[in-house]
Amino acid sequence: MVDFNRLEGLIKQQGKKKSHLCAMAGKGRGYISDAKNGNGTISDEALEIFAAELGTTAAYLRHETDDAGVKKASAGKGGRVSEDEIKIALFGGGGRTMTSSARGPTSGYTWPMSLGTA
Repeated sequence: MVDFNRLEGLIKQQGKKKSHLCAMAGKGRGYISDAKNGNGTISDEALEIFAAELGTTAAYLRHETDDAGVKKASAGKGGRVSEDEIKIALFGGGGRTMTSSARGPTSGYTWPMSLGTA
């Protein structure tokens, strides 16, 4: 049985929306609320998806363990992330940037329309 206090607590703590989690599990917007109100149950498959999306385990959401297993992202020294860490997270690699002369799979790509023209 799902511990809705834990489920909703993690959703709120992480700033996520129930409707987003429902969509990730392929369920309707009110799936969690309906189950909480006794109008159905949350499937094991949906609970696994919710747990993964919230960085915890289905066992925690079922109150089978007190170990939330929530992994928090490192925010670097002093709670700040460097510009290089952001570049690596977004683009991969060692913070290198591509120049206009760089050749790759997207070189020579032409946009289907130019921005700012009618």
